Amino acid sequence: MRAKLNIAPDLPVAGIVAALRPEKQHVMLIEAWARVVAILPNSVLVVVGDGVEREAIEAKTRELGLQENVHMLGMRHDVPEILAAIDLKVLSSKMEANPASTLEASACGLPVVVPNVGSLAETVEDGKTGLLCRPDDPAALADAMVQVLSDPIAARAMGRAGRDLVCRRFSVEAMVRGYERLV
Repeated sequence: MRAKLNIAPDLPVAGIVAALRPEKQHVMLIEAWARVVAILPNSVLVVVGDGVEREAIEAKTRELGLQENVHMLGMRHDVPEILAAIDLKVLSSKMEANPASTLEASACGLPVVVPNVGSLAETVEDGKTGLLCRPDDPAALADAMVQVLSDPIAARAMGRAGRDLVCRRFSVEAMVRGYERLV
């Protein structure tokens, strides 16, 4: 998949899979990504999704000179393959309920960096399966992404712990056991 996306196999790659809507704060993510690129110059951010914010995201990418570091992929039907090609799943929302994309990424063995909003603290064990950061804070988001992307061994351990967590607490089998305990 990296070859199809024209991304070298040895580069650090983060990705977001989300509708391009204001509450997802992709523009703020691009601002944070500029900070990541200042530290990890060859890093790449893959943006999967489409929506009303696309022009604003592309404009911010151009404004910050990040065209080589940000790949806007639009709507895709090969998200599992894309997840297999990235090192980190990121989310930058200012509000969330329980985003399936974070659980999907964890199930794929990816570490996650997400804002501490909504129920994300219930699905991400900070420091173990990923990192929770302050919402609406590009510097905090950038610092967390750099931390994960700079330490592939720790990132892989977080990914394994995330997969274990999803299998233990959020699989179909785990939900059925939970329902059975209710009756």
